[in-house]
Amino acid sequence: MVNFFRNTWSNPKKRRVLILIVLNFLIIFFISFLALTSSPLFCTRVCHSMQPVAKGWEASSHSEIACVNCHVESNGFVNFVIHKLQAYKEPFFELTGKYKEGINKESELSEEMSEEHCTVCHSTNRNYTPSEGLRFDKKAHEVHFEKVNMKCAFCHNRVGHETDDHENHLTMEWCLKKCHEKDAFSDKCTVCHTLEFIEKNPRPKKK
Repeated sequence: MVNFFRNTWSNPKKRRVLILIVLNFLIIFFISFLALTSSPLFCTRVCHSMQPVAKGWEASSHSEIACVNCHVESNGFVNFVIHKLQAYKEPFFELTGKYKEGINKESELSEEMSEEHCTVCHSTNRNYTPSEGLRFDKKAHEVHFEKVNMKCAFCHNRVGHETDDHENHLTMEWCLKKCHEKDAFSDKCTVCHTLEFIEKNPRPKKK
């Protein structure tokens, strides 16, 4: 084997062919590796640390959306490769069991993800269907999205990964804690809720 390699390398024509073969192999391997590690199957089945989050994703309305569509910047192949290079340490953490539990428990990513991750599929002009008792129409959404400059995932952070050990931002407790009990915002229940809902669900008194 060593002699074959030496003889091949000493011949200029054979050397060029060998280099081309090796380069093609590396390119095919690299592309295959990118495709494999970017598939939902890899994230949800191979990575043990992702199992609870994966179950939430599989039960969510985003279960047909690949992980990379939301978790990788949507500005082309270069950003995709950069993301993969930045994630080089994740397999080591997975093999050694030194990954963080639970994954993104405090939803730190919700403060980093740009609205472009969502608006690539969800138009800001879409109709809204809030839960019963909420007064959250298109205008109210625009106030949060445009004037207050909140990113989509700040409120809708668990829409793709609802699990028992993750705090859901889209709750009254979260809104009061983060914004509506501050001086800059109103903490009146009627800002978000109908009078009928307020009467049936009175706000607990502070202790």
